[in-house]
Amino acid sequence: MPADGRATPAAPSPRPTLLNAENLAGAALVLLVAVVYWPALFAGFVWDDNTFIVGDKLVSGAGGIWDMWFAPSKMAEFHYWPVTYSAFWLEHKLWGFNPLGFHATNIALHGANTLLLWRLLARVNVPGAWAIAAVFALHPTHVEAVAWVIARKDLLGTLFYLLGVMCYLSYRERPRPGVYVMLLALYAVGALSKSVALTLPAALLLWVWWRHGRITRRDFTQIAPLFLLGGAIAAFDLSLFTAQAVHEFEYSLAERLVIASKALWFYVGKLLWPHPLLFMYPHWEVDPTRWLNWAGLVAAVAVALALWLARRRIGRGPLAGALFFFVTIAPVLGFADFGYMKFSFVADRYLYLPGIGLIAVLAAAAVMACRQLGGSGRRAVMHAGRMTLAVLLLAYGVVSFQRIHVFENEIGLFRHVVATNPAAPSAWFNLGTLLMEQNPTEAVSAFESALEYYPDDTQIYINLGSALLKLGRQQEAAAVLRRAIPLEPDDFTKEKAPNRARYLAAGVHYNLGNALLEMKRPAEAEQSLRRALALQPDNTQARQNLATALRQQGRHSEALAVLQQIVESAPSVHLYYQMGEIAAAQGDEQAAARFHRQALSIEPDNHSALQQQAALHFKAGRYEEALKLYRRAVALAPNSAEAHANLGSALGQLGRLAQAAQSFERALALDPALESARINLRVARQRMNAGAAR
Repeated sequence: MPADGRATPAAPSPRPTLLNAENLAGAALVLLVAVVYWPALFAGFVWDDNTFIVGDKLVSGAGGIWDMWFAPSKMAEFHYWPVTYSAFWLEHKLWGFNPLGFHATNIALHGANTLLLWRLLARVNVPGAWAIAAVFALHPTHVEAVAWVIARKDLLGTLFYLLGVMCYLSYRERPRPGVYVMLLALYAVGALSKSVALTLPAALLLWVWWRHGRITRRDFTQIAPLFLLGGAIAAFDLSLFTAQAVHEFEYSLAERLVIASKALWFYVGKLLWPHPLLFMYPHWEVDPTRWLNWAGLVAAVAVALALWLARRRIGRGPLAGALFFFVTIAPVLGFADFGYMKFSFVADRYLYLPGIGLIAVLAAAAVMACRQLGGSGRRAVMHAGRMTLAVLLLAYGVVSFQRIHVFENEIGLFRHVVATNPAAPSAWFNLGTLLMEQNPTEAVSAFESALEYYPDDTQIYINLGSALLKLGRQQEAAAVLRRAIPLEPDDFTKEKAPNRARYLAAGVHYNLGNALLEMKRPAEAEQSLRRALALQPDNTQARQNLATALRQQGRHSEALAVLQQIVESAPSVHLYYQMGEIAAAQGDEQAAARFHRQALSIEPDNHSALQQQAALHFKAGRYEEALKLYRRAVALAPNSAEAHANLGSALGQLGRLAQAAQSFERALALDPALESARINLRVARQRMNAGAAR
């Protein structure tokens, strides 16, 4: 204090700046995510995106969000994850089905998760928190979760999971009811995003044990409500899945233990060495009678025991991290059925949240090892550690950047799958389905490859038959479809999904009927189409094709009756036009005219119906009426040579020879090979010359 007794003014506190170390570190993490995942912005929708997002009417419908929450059985995906699908619903209202917006959201969520992980680890004093977050940001196994839109559920589940942990830490520091309610809410939202978030209570107990070495009754009491809430959500989700899922995987307990132990070490291996990365990994052999298949389980127990025994020497962190990894990956290890088991026992995206445990253990161990070195060599070791991290991040970034291109489009995705895993029948099937229109020859090859692995899959036979029909190989198509008929169940009621079984059986007979129609074997086609209709009575196209088969057999009255059944419930221009043709073939011009009028009442500007109605007037000698309709037909199709020729014929009958000649000339200009127009033009000119001579 100065001699005059006045207080010395306090020095002004430094102003906060945006360019502090913490903000720069966070910006660096965001930049890493943005640079590496930039190509994902230009990717499209692939595979399940088209089924569960683009193809789900609840996502596109204005009121679909209500059903997502309160009528989940209407969802295309058989899980109760309304938070994830509400996000898709909202995005559709913002930018439709433009994949750019969906991919941008995924990237933003991954960036947010990276920042949250960094701040959470720093808060609990995990060594190397920034390095762990950076590895999380760029690890190649995470590309699938970020670049595939439908994997949004992994991103959202992780987001609310990490927020829940932060909330629990706040509650531990200062217990307040509002904070606990927020914890329950975050947990529920996370679990309703994806089921992996259900493991949060177990992870919180692990954190308590890691920090304090024991779990008290009070600790468990605090977390018990989360277990109860999670159990209720899990039970509802499981009931929804089991009630609607088609696939059942009848693995024994021993087989499931083999699957789980192999999957566990598979994921450890991919975290340590992310190569090769496949979108669909091959199924492995699960024979529990082979002792070698139990090596993974023995090794897992041995590692856990070793970490437990060494906890006083190396700390509880390694065991806590390993247990976190196991607890969060357990739901997809195969102990219980999950839909993707049909395609593979493992997937990269399942590592998104669980991998944090092992990454944290390994990175923290490396940082602590560097710090424990003393003397003048410590600085060099730390510098070497930073350089190693930089090289690792660069390598991860390059691999991730390149892998994103696998998700650019659906055909490219499945070409990648069959190239890296040729024994993936579902990938061959999907590739064939995508190529059906643009390259049916390659589609046939893909379906044949799928049949090598799934010789009893009716849908593959149906698609293969359809591809062969597109190539005009009707006999081969019929032979393929006949191979599928013995797969038809004797009793559909005993099937797991009877409606699906009926649909497939009907598809076989329907496509076989089409092949036989093209082969001009209408009697056999009739039998197949009637069988298809017996299985699927609402198949309108099968009923129309049945009418065609009856017409080809000369049974016009029966064909007309079949079409009449359709138009009574679903009137259409095409059907009335077809009925008019049948009536005209029977010589019933009055009925034909009536059907054509009905067609025109639905679509007044239908060119074909106008032409047919005009032809009936022309044949009956009502040339003025025919002329009016032919003029409308020409106005609708000015480049139709047939329309101009018909107009010329009507004009000729009315004696307007000059106009008729002009119409015939126009018809020949459009189609020089139209011989009827050439003949009528010659006749018109002759009549004009004869009139001039008189």
